[in-house]
Amino acid sequence: MLFSAFWGDPMGYSICKQLKEDFIQELSKEHKPGTRISFFSLIPYGRSDLWRKITEANCYTTFEGVNYLSDKLSFIAMDKIHNCSENELFENLAYNLIHSPMRGLDMAKKTETFMNDAHSNGAKGMVIFTHEHCQMLAVRLDEVEKAATHAGLKSVSISGDCILGMPPGPAGIRLGTFLNSLRTENKVLNIIDPDKISLITRKVNDWRVGVDFGSGFSKYAVIDNDNQLIKYEMFNSGIDYPHLLEEIKLKLGNNRNIHFAVAGVGGDNPQFKDNVTVQTTEISALIQAVRSICLQYVGFTVIDIGTQDVKVLKFNNPADEPWVNTNKSCGAGTGMVLKQILERWQQTNPEIRFTDLDDMAFDAAKSELVNTTCGIFAVTNVVSALVQSNTGRRKEILRGVYEYIAEQAIRLLPNNEKQSGLLLLTGGIANHRTLNQIFIEKGFELIKLPNKIHPQFLVAYGTALTVN
Repeated sequence: MLFSAFWGDPMGYSICKQLKEDFIQELSKEHKPGTRISFFSLIPYGRSDLWRKITEANCYTTFEGVNYLSDKLSFIAMDKIHNCSENELFENLAYNLIHSPMRGLDMAKKTETFMNDAHSNGAKGMVIFTHEHCQMLAVRLDEVEKAATHAGLKSVSISGDCILGMPPGPAGIRLGTFLNSLRTENKVLNIIDPDKISLITRKVNDWRVGVDFGSGFSKYAVIDNDNQLIKYEMFNSGIDYPHLLEEIKLKLGNNRNIHFAVAGVGGDNPQFKDNVTVQTTEISALIQAVRSICLQYVGFTVIDIGTQDVKVLKFNNPADEPWVNTNKSCGAGTGMVLKQILERWQQTNPEIRFTDLDDMAFDAAKSELVNTTCGIFAVTNVVSALVQSNTGRRKEILRGVYEYIAEQAIRLLPNNEKQSGLLLLTGGIANHRTLNQIFIEKGFELIKLPNKIHPQFLVAYGTALTVN
């Protein structure tokens, strides 16, 4: 341990004592062979419930980044540290920070060395923890991810706040996808001909059902043994997802052999463990769907715009693991903005629908931009402006909302992909003409999904594909 606040603090002893007791207890248990992963952390990670996901996936660490040292560090002998002056302690701290492979000087070279050492210790993947706002070396993260990939390690970046910890939603989705990729890395990809995906009505004995529990809307898709799409449906989510699953089962009946897989919000609910065949994440399901229908494309990015989150997956090749990014804890730029605007409008015009908002925005000659990065203030500002506007300006305001959603999604793209590129838009508003037009005007080329697969059901379709 470097010089830290633990020196002389009784809590340092109690924490180490508790760790020792936990280790002894764990070593006394029988364990199945697990998957080795490594942690790269620029500062300690704070409070988080993410460790439960790691242990449940039977993963363990072989190489700990925050304690990664080198032969250039200088440690003060334990019997002399209490006699050191304050200046000597801080000089030693500064020297070690400068020469630490985690923090100092030639970052690219030392990061590469770190990743190679982790790989040689048997790690299959790298979990990169960062803290926002107080992260001095956040600019290094791109280098860290590149070095992990170059060393043959799958990686996931998880960020949080040193006070509030790590948001369980976005962080849990990323971590769950990463852990799923480690479990499935040796499996044969379920690639199918996109021209063969279609809605069919013939009866089959075996069905696979993928359920995507969303924060606003939930969807399910039914496929047969040939990955043919039989039916799909959407409904309001509410808060009782186990009950929704039971309703879906009742709708589908019990006169055939049906296997269920779930993903999305609450998809990892322990209540589903004995009721479904597969529990997966939205991103894992989306990857499965994209690999199945976008085999002919290379160098493309998927932007999935949900009710409360935006997911970005950059594929160099469909068969490879994608680069993944999501919005953090804020819903700015998600479908929630349009959803709340629609709900306010329906209070005076119950017949208005999402397609009506899209039609009005598409007719606008220009956009009145939404000047905020906050989802809540965006809704407040837009509703206030709509109330005071005539029909022409309302169209411009609505087009500005779509522009706002597109801009927030583009912020999540890799730095070299923010001006142009090949995109696949998914989610409930992915087919809206206004959103498509704005992305095209910004220099992007859009991939069209085959036949009758609606982009809002792509995660549900991918979830169904996870059932072998």
